[in-house]
Amino acid sequence: MSLPHLQIKDVMSPAPWTCASSDSLHDAQEAMVRHGIRHLPVLDGAQLLGVLSERDVAVALSLKGANAKNTTAGEVCARDLYVSHPESPLAEVVAAMAAHRYGSAVITSGGDTVGIFTTTDACRALAGLLTPGSDLLAHR
Repeated sequence: MSLPHLQIKDVMSPAPWTCASSDSLHDAQEAMVRHGIRHLPVLDGAQLLGVLSERDVAVALSLKGANAKNTTAGEVCARDLYVSHPESPLAEVVAAMAAHRYGSAVITSGGDTVGIFTTTDACRALAGLLTPGSDLLAHR
C-alpha cells in the first residue's frame, strides 16, 4: 500500500485492551504490565471516557496519600483525548497527534473502540517505511 493512501486502520493496534472506569489503578497497572502496553482506553459501560497511560498512573501514585487500590482509572485517566475513525488518513491522524501532543488516538467505529494508535505504532510505521523490503503491516 502506498504511503498517501494509508488509513489509520492499516497501522493501528486493533482490538485494544481496555479497562472500566471503576477499575482500580492497581488492576489497570497490572493489565498494562501483563499485556506489555502503555495506554488503556477507559470505558464507562460501553462509552469511551478517556485514556489511562503509564504516565498518568505514575503521576497519580506520586501524590501524597495516593493508593493504587483505592483510586480508579476513571478518576485519573486523561479525558482530553483524540478519537478517530478507522478510515481516517494516517497523515491526518499523525498531524493532529503532533499538533496537540497526543500520545495516542483511540479508534472508534459505531460507538465501539476498535483500535488504538500510539506513538509506538507511529514509530513502527515510520521504521517500516524507511526500511527497504520491510513489511509495514508485519507487527499486526
